[in-house]
Amino acid sequence: MMKSKQINSFVVVFLILFFSSQVISAQGFKKSRFNLKVSVASIYDDNILKYSEKYIDRFVNNEDEGRFELKTYDDVYIKSKLSTSYYFRFFKKKKTKISATFSNSTYLNNPVKTWNYYGIGVEQQLAKKANVKFAYSYIPAFYVRQFRQYDLVEMYGYVPLTFKPYVFSKDNYSLTFQNTFFKKTKVELDLDKAVYYHNSYYTEYDSKNLSAGLSVEQSLSKKVKIKAGYVYTISDAKGYDEVGETKVTSDDSDATYKDHTFVLELKAKLPKVFKKKNDIRIKGQYSNRYFSSEHLIHKDILHVGRVDKNIRLYFTYNVRLSKKTAVSLYYNNYFRDSYNNKGIYDEIVSEEKDYKQNQFGFQVAYSIF
Repeated sequence: MMKSKQINSFVVVFLILFFSSQVISAQGFKKSRFNLKVSVASIYDDNILKYSEKYIDRFVNNEDEGRFELKTYDDVYIKSKLSTSYYFRFFKKKKTKISATFSNSTYLNNPVKTWNYYGIGVEQQLAKKANVKFAYSYIPAFYVRQFRQYDLVEMYGYVPLTFKPYVFSKDNYSLTFQNTFFKKTKVELDLDKAVYYHNSYYTEYDSKNLSAGLSVEQSLSKKVKIKAGYVYTISDAKGYDEVGETKVTSDDSDATYKDHTFVLELKAKLPKVFKKKNDIRIKGQYSNRYFSSEHLIHKDILHVGRVDKNIRLYFTYNVRLSKKTAVSLYYNNYFRDSYNNKGIYDEIVSEEKDYKQNQFGFQVAYSIF
């Protein structure tokens, strides 16, 4: 299933790149309009699988044979990124920009977590301060962690071989409209569709996510900007894994949910340090996610009535060493508190889904063109 979906993904990429190449060929390639940038980051992650304290303790104590296909629950990974863009004028001399990105995250101790990302985009200027952008991204395979596969448990019982890897691929399509009002107020509307396909052990988790977001960025001064936004997401999970089943008749988990996310971000340029420009970015996200499985609660303990409260914090400090070179230091913090709003199996949900995670990183970016 996952491999067949790759064909559709690459068709989208090919059509966009083919159309763009024809336009560029007709107009003539100009190096001054071309940008190529490479970056390398080293990141320490203290909880790469987002384990709760319960499972970190079990990992340390060598419990649950078969659950932990890892050497360590923390790791250092190297993220390499290559991005390029080219702009030209196609519609009534309005600027058109095409872009492409590839990144690889390689985990040093746990290669099973290594993953790749591909992205392309087309941005079209509509007016002096208004534009629209279509973007597509693709993740071929992302390993989450090992889970019990309960169809196998029914056949073999609670033995190590019933732990199977949970892996998904993801197609993401987005459409963004942006306009600046009153010179200093930027308004952005984002429409997003994400499609998840899972490996054969967990096809009931295949899903389609639709999101709509609105944000406003306001310049408070020449050096300070603040941004606030809201995103609403509906995730429709498949909820069954056998031919002839439906969500209603299936005995599989139904991970359908609705999510409300609030975002606040601060960008500030700081006084020069040794004549070098530098700035900070602080971003916070708070979300409430409500799962809506209609199974009997004892049949789907981790989804019936479950609520997730997620907090994410991002701190970034950037220094521009030259026109082409910049370095960044950053810290990310993730926190999830899960519970059951019916007051049943609350402790089980919390032990399974709560987690804390910290990331520390250093990045060097270089603009080749």
